[in-house]
Amino acid sequence: MKIILLSGSIYAIPSLHFLAGQNMIEAVVSVGDVNKYNMQLEQTSKHINIPFVRLNKDQLLTDFKTLLLETSPDLVLVFGLGCKVPSELFTIPKKGFYNVHFSLLPAYRGHSPVFWQLKNGETTGGVTIHKINEKFDDGPILAQKTVTIFPGDSYGIFSARLGIESTMLIGNAMMELNTQGEVFLTEQDKEKITYAPAPSLGDLKIHWETQTAKEIECLVNAGNPDYGGAVALLRGQPIHILEVNMALLNNPNPGG
Repeated sequence: MKIILLSGSIYAIPSLHFLAGQNMIEAVVSVGDVNKYNMQLEQTSKHINIPFVRLNKDQLLTDFKTLLLETSPDLVLVFGLGCKVPSELFTIPKKGFYNVHFSLLPAYRGHSPVFWQLKNGETTGGVTIHKINEKFDDGPILAQKTVTIFPGDSYGIFSARLGIESTMLIGNAMMELNTQGEVFLTEQDKEKITYAPAPSLGDLKIHWETQTAKEIECLVNAGNPDYGGAVALLRGQPIHILEVNMALLNNPNPGG
């Protein structure tokens, strides 16, 4: 199977190594300006001699479409793209476009599933591979894997583990898709949909008066490092908190 990886995520690097080792990667395409995430993806691609192409969003229907027509991939694997794939491209790869999403869809659809899973104190998350349609994170599911969220997991730690767990899930899913077609695709349960939008500044703010110690710990972990941690005020100045530990106090008010 010939695959083009459409990604801007550092967490796609383990899967890039895996697919390259299977001689399945034709090229890596990243959309957007250079940043700390896609720069490492570019460096890895060049190190293992995989063609890397950087485009802007407007070039998806021009340069990227031309690349698809010239290379005739079996499939495009989307892994942390950050923008919508134009529907005009869906039928060019023989098997279409598939997306790697860091939640157990249909739960936590959207831009920031890992943040909200950690902030909400979930004990399990996972990886879903689904076919892309015209709606975000809406297409039928090809494969899923549940991954435990351990106490103290930060956004970076849990995402890195999801990236590693994605490798074998992708490998098995691509093999099934190649040999048996779309027989394993299952529609998402619309009654179980929840959403995970990009967090606002208010979502990152610590509310000392109303949040429990556990809720604050979950928020701090959810923001570390991708959102700069949780936000609090110290003497009227905003500060970012990246790590906390709960303490047990037998006498929290010794002077009272």
